[in-house]
Amino acid sequence: MSESWNPGRAWGMAAIAAALLLLGWPRGPAAIAPLPECDLHLELRGDAAQPGLLCLETGVESRAALSAASGGCALPAHYQPRDGDRLTVSAAAGGCAFEQDRMSGAALLALGLPIDVNRASPADLEALPGIGPVLAGRIAEYARERPFSDLEELTAVRGIGPKKLGRIRPLVVAGPQ
Repeated sequence: MSESWNPGRAWGMAAIAAALLLLGWPRGPAAIAPLPECDLHLELRGDAAQPGLLCLETGVESRAALSAASGGCALPAHYQPRDGDRLTVSAAAGGCAFEQDRMSGAALLALGLPIDVNRASPADLEALPGIGPVLAGRIAEYARERPFSDLEELTAVRGIGPKKLGRIRPLVVAGPQ
């Protein structure tokens, strides 16, 4: 038995799809396809030979792979790569220089990594669901004045109640300042 074109059914399916999209489905990190497993997600920028996202395992091999991707620049001996680091390579006449920072909040969340509320900029915090520019500014200002030692302290920021904290809790950490 073959199905024939049914305009009423097509409009019904289109209405359901539109309603789901308007309601924000699929939502959050669970809607994002998982990335390959790796110990270190690093973003390489600047004068690197292979700029972009690197997915590395910890150990000597990761340092060698990072050095190769940077264009043969030797990493400083004291540098220990951390998950979510952003490295900017600057090629100079006498060699290379590295500047270490954290990836943007949106990039961290896309990789399934948490945002540290004590170190995040307001722009990073805006990547969190339900956090706009004003609330992001309040969180960042609070963290500068008195770093969060526990995520529960976020409720001291005007605009964050238990419900909003529940939404962002899986996406944030309160690391040491």
